[in-house]
Amino acid sequence: MANRSAERWLAELHAYRGAPHSADSIDAIRKALDAKINLVIARAAAFIAEFKLESLAADLERAFDRLWAAGPAHDPTCCGKTQIVRAMVELGERAEGVFLRGVSHVQLEPVYGGRADTAAELRGLSAHGLVIMRSSRAMPLLVDLLMDQEPQARLLAARAIAAAGKPEAGLVLRLKLLSGDRDESVVIECMSALADIQPVESIEFLARFLAYPDGAMRSAAAMAIGATRRLEALDLLKKCLQRDRHGSDADTLLLAIAQTRLAEAIETLAEIAGRSPETLAAAAIRAAAIWRHNSAVVARMQSIVAARRMPALTLAFKNAFDLSTS
Repeated sequence: MANRSAERWLAELHAYRGAPHSADSIDAIRKALDAKINLVIARAAAFIAEFKLESLAADLERAFDRLWAAGPAHDPTCCGKTQIVRAMVELGERAEGVFLRGVSHVQLEPVYGGRADTAAELRGLSAHGLVIMRSSRAMPLLVDLLMDQEPQARLLAARAIAAAGKPEAGLVLRLKLLSGDRDESVVIECMSALADIQPVESIEFLARFLAYPDGAMRSAAAMAIGATRRLEALDLLKKCLQRDRHGSDADTLLLAIAQTRLAEAIETLAEIAGRSPETLAAAAIRAAAIWRHNSAVVARMQSIVAARRMPALTLAFKNAFDLSTS
């Protein structure tokens, strides 16, 4: 059993996918968690998360303890510990001891040209675990994690802060956005998180980023504003579009308008599609594809395209709604 190859372990776990809650399956997973191969442990943890095998939560914690005690050499790429924590988070476990170790863990491993930290995801997931269990230690650690060296850890910290949903979380995200981040994905996540936890208050704050010289920053701000799904957000985006109807941000602003998912947004896109120059009208039709499963919206856009008989509109409709206008 101890000398079993990773392939045999994984094949056995896969064989139980049809009956994940059976006694034989539970026994096989327990044995896999006790294996010496970190990839096998990781797959067993993923199996537990996928099929919500809550009876094995204590086994996950014991497996984490073993990997932790064995040291990084026994968990290359940190995949075992990371997947265990991911499973614990998905099961909603209150494993504060595990999460506190994970949120501060750094695992440097040799790569071409130097060394890389493979524990960034573990830190971020551990922070999320602390948030879910409402640990009093979560917010200070999340602030630290927002300044982590690794972008993945910073991104996951922003996501965890959004999940916390506390008033001070919005202040932390505002400070992070004002101080900036060299990774675009982190900025996008922070804006999205802020819009999620403070949909009303965040609109005016995020609006200042619509004037930034960086196009990616403007796009992220527009989409976050749209995601608030507020009428005042729609009004703001419409005003921006009026100033930039033929500029580089027009497509993004139209998508952000659609992102509000308001009935008024449909009216706005339909008006633009029906009256604007061909290029802008086609962009409005593409943006309206967010309602591709709404038969009334599809019919309305199809009617506009048929009436205007413009090749760009016909193509935009066909591609966006996966239908033919003929």
